[in-house]
Amino acid sequence: MSSSDCVMYGMCSEDQYCIANHPPKSTATDIYKKVCNLDSPEQCCDRTQLTELENKLGLLAMLVRDSTDDPTCYDGLLNIFCEITCSPQQSDLVKILSSDSTKKTVTSIDFRISRPKAQKIFDACAKIDAFFGRAIDYICKEEKCDMQAFFRSLGSPSSKGGQSPYEINFVYEDSATDHVQFTDVDSVDNDEITTTPPPALRKEESPCLTSRFFKRPLWLGMILTFLSLTLVFLLGLAIRWCIERWMEDNAGASAGSYTPPIGCYSKVGATIQFGSTWLFSRQGALVARFPKLTLLITAILLGITCCGFICFRVTTDPVDLWSDPNSRARLEKAYFDEHFGLVYQSSFSSLFFQNLLIS
Repeated sequence: MSSSDCVMYGMCSEDQYCIANHPPKSTATDIYKKVCNLDSPEQCCDRTQLTELENKLGLLAMLVRDSTDDPTCYDGLLNIFCEITCSPQQSDLVKILSSDSTKKTVTSIDFRISRPKAQKIFDACAKIDAFFGRAIDYICKEEKCDMQAFFRSLGSPSSKGGQSPYEINFVYEDSATDHVQFTDVDSVDNDEITTTPPPALRKEESPCLTSRFFKRPLWLGMILTFLSLTLVFLLGLAIRWCIERWMEDNAGASAGSYTPPIGCYSKVGATIQFGSTWLFSRQGALVARFPKLTLLITAILLGITCCGFICFRVTTDPVDLWSDPNSRARLEKAYFDEHFGLVYQSSFSSLFFQNLLIS
């Protein structure tokens, strides 16, 4: 197989790619430039694949493109999926791990990507707030969402709850080499990062909804519009009911009825008063009829509501009192204590005893 061969081309079913072994073709140059924003005379994909890719990128765009002004996250993910699907150097980037011999379809692949660039893309995605939570919370299927869990969720097939037509196993390279240069993203720089990754980002408590709404004026406008239309609808129903009752009163008066007309508000008040009087009278009669049962049920409900005191505890540790368990400061402190805490404490103790001996 030459360095410019395609390992996948076309779709053998509704959502599965076909195995291939031929040079790239120039059959979808125009739509390739439209979807992937890349210009290449030859590709390892056809129009059907690009149309399917464009449809699946729609939800991703809503999460990570339309909710932020920073294009790093979406452009990076778009570049990755376009390279996997259509890159003319597909055989250098993609390795087929398993396939369906009967249908000749791809079921699992390896894709090489530079670890620094993958980390940069993940960091950019982790900063995006989408709808009522972080964007990565809608993508990650694991409680502890770090960079690898994020890309693992992106590469999950439909059989594992994902959207990928096949399982994508991302192979991370610690340094940018020739065989991963095609995953470069213009918006991602080449700054080196340490080989020891920082502690994983846990699902932090989302900011209050008020701040989210004011950051997204469109959402706030939609909610206010919905509430306004709902209020107008309810007022319309109330006005219509009052008009119908008024017309009934006038019809009764014209027919010779001697019942004095009653206003709409008086009728509403009388209805509420009658309902509340009936409800409380029935409640009082029920309590008077079964006093012991009433006391027993009240005691049981009171005991159930007091069961919360079992979990009551007094916290005196200032770290627990003044910092959120999922805050960045707590994560960094836990990381520091895990890797440097004992060394720092032993060094401090040694210095303390040396000062005592000198003094």
